[in-house]
Amino acid sequence: MTEARFARHAGRGVLKVYWQVRASCPELTGHALYAQVVAKRSGIAPEAARAIVLKAEQSFAEWPKERELSFRDVVAYLVFAEFVRAHPERKGVQADMRRVVAKIIPGNL
Repeated sequence: MTEARFARHAGRGVLKVYWQVRASCPELTGHALYAQVVAKRSGIAPEAARAIVLKAEQSFAEWPKERELSFRDVVAYLVFAEFVRAHPERKGVQADMRRVVAKIIPGNL
């Protein structure tokens, strides 16, 4: 599977989990919502999911200009991490996963 194809497939999967979490926990917003989505998608403990959300924030929302963390940021980070974990023989990625994710994840989430 190509990197972009992987990103599209994984991004759609994360979006599906997002809607499941929103339906079951409509009161969640922001970081708490993102962490719940990450935990459910990845099958990890809440603390580990919060750490991933924090890493996404540090990677995308603090540099080069500080701004609010978006769900797209979290998805891009998660998709990249999943790809690297699934392909340990690779040293990184060539595709712009943020661009691929931006085509799948609405900006208002």
